[in-house]
Amino acid sequence: MLANLETARAIILATNDDLTNLDAALTARDIKPDIKVVLRLFDDILATKVAAQFHMPVISTSQVSAPAFVAAVTGRSVHQCFQLDGRTIHLADLRVSKLPARTIAALQKEFGVSVVLHKRSPAGADMADPDSPVQSGDTLVVAAPADRMRKLEEANRG
Repeated sequence: MLANLETARAIILATNDDLTNLDAALTARDIKPDIKVVLRLFDDILATKVAAQFHMPVISTSQVSAPAFVAAVTGRSVHQCFQLDGRTIHLADLRVSKLPARTIAALQKEFGVSVVLHKRSPAGADMADPDSPVQSGDTLVVAAPADRMRKLEEANRG
């Protein structure tokens, strides 16, 4: 067998054809039931069903590319989008310009967001200290659903 599945610990299936990837994944599991399988699928609905039914990590092309589309539309620097409790969470940069002075904790409470990193100087970002004041010129890495992110951005525009 070319893939040497009998001795392989994992297999990544990433052709440009969903059916080919799924067929190869199921065949690999037939040959070696404990092999770790990672699939790339274009169809989000199929990806969700396969991941749940067959316990295989699935990479959806549209989900991976979503941050680029969000950034293009909103001008926001989106690092990642992920699902949490059925909601899409955006992990994005926010350059503070017109937010009234407040601490990270107050900002999180008021807007219902999570500030993950706080960068004040060119030296680099630090884990967000809840008691740290947020000032104009700071950069925050924020995790939030799109509606909460939008409210925060609107407040930052003044």
